[in-house]
Amino acid sequence: MPPKKKKGGRKKGSKDTTQATLERDSLVRTCRNFLKAYTQRCQTAKSAPSPRVTRDAKTLLEEDKALEKFILEPSLSVPAAASADPPPSRQPTKPAASYPIAAPAGVPMSANSRIASTTEGGAPGRRYPILVQTLVEAWCNANYKFMRALHVRHLELPDEEVVALALFMESPLGANLMHLELVNGNISPWGHTRLAKSLKTCHLTNLHLDYNSIPVDCLANMCIVLQKDAALQVLSIRSCHLTASCGEALGTLAVLSGLRELYLDNNLLECEGATELFKLIAAFSENPAFPKPRLAKLCMQNNAIDENGKLGSLGPEVCMQLVKRWIVNSSDLIELDFDRNYIGDGGGKEIMEAMLQRKEAGLADFRMTVTPRMSCQIFSSIVELSATLGGSKGKKKKRQKRKKGR
Repeated sequence: MPPKKKKGGRKKGSKDTTQATLERDSLVRTCRNFLKAYTQRCQTAKSAPSPRVTRDAKTLLEEDKALEKFILEPSLSVPAAASADPPPSRQPTKPAASYPIAAPAGVPMSANSRIASTTEGGAPGRRYPILVQTLVEAWCNANYKFMRALHVRHLELPDEEVVALALFMESPLGANLMHLELVNGNISPWGHTRLAKSLKTCHLTNLHLDYNSIPVDCLANMCIVLQKDAALQVLSIRSCHLTASCGEALGTLAVLSGLRELYLDNNLLECEGATELFKLIAAFSENPAFPKPRLAKLCMQNNAIDENGKLGSLGPEVCMQLVKRWIVNSSDLIELDFDRNYIGDGGGKEIMEAMLQRKEAGLADFRMTVTPRMSCQIFSSIVELSATLGGSKGKKKKRQKRKKGR
């Protein structure tokens, strides 16, 4: 009987190889379309393209990879958009056909926009700003789905820029954005309100609004929106001129949201605001009828938590009594930072006792940072307990491992 002939057909794995090739070609084509659209939008809007974005995108494109992290920041070596027209005014440019980008009628426009770039080589000449609006328009025009993080640092963000970003975040394409950083953008109260509205539909895990003045009503509105957001893990609002009136809103956010890290450094919460914040956290952490706060890391450096507030000399002690209840009952707590707040001997004693009780209960590692303006004995005990619970001791182990590796 003659041997059976082997069946013909594609070799094993050829289908997967073809699919991978098609996906790579699609990625490369999308990235090229984005670069082209970004250049065109910058020329149309008479704005400067971000040198970091174009450089990083081209570098990754050579490796058949897409740029995921976009950074917009001032630069003095950005080539200006080619045009013979006079420098642009800060009015919203004509929106892309498929994307409504301009601010609605009646919205105040900011005329004092920070100029972020100059002509090539930093020579004197026409100056053009780096805009968020042109970037998001390029994303939409190229149907670019690979963005994961947007960092906008030290660029003026007038209302039309905030509107452009907010509309993008509310679009289906905006669901791909996970990390948003708007640092020192001089965002207006209206801009904060509009940005908070867009947080209802996006899927951010990290939000940084440092060095933007946030009014109390705007913060309260943002906290209400974020209470229902299970995706957000990290919120940073350092140096945002927050006062004692913000304490209750922040406390409600801490216990009702899914936040794991909250950064409040360099504000003015004082003992009154901190007390309102920790009152809610303490109640939720020790009452089994309430859902446990997921907050694991809280940084509150330089918030005027001292005896100079309305609560007087008892203020720091009263505040730290609430913190003590949280420390003793929270199994999620990893780090508390009260550096540059003068809690004194009374407050320091409460922290020390809480850390001793936590150690006896065998709870998870915990790092505590305080200012050494208290009794040397109390401060030394806090430092020692923090090290025992995985603070500086953990750092020493890492240093030892590095030395061995060398």
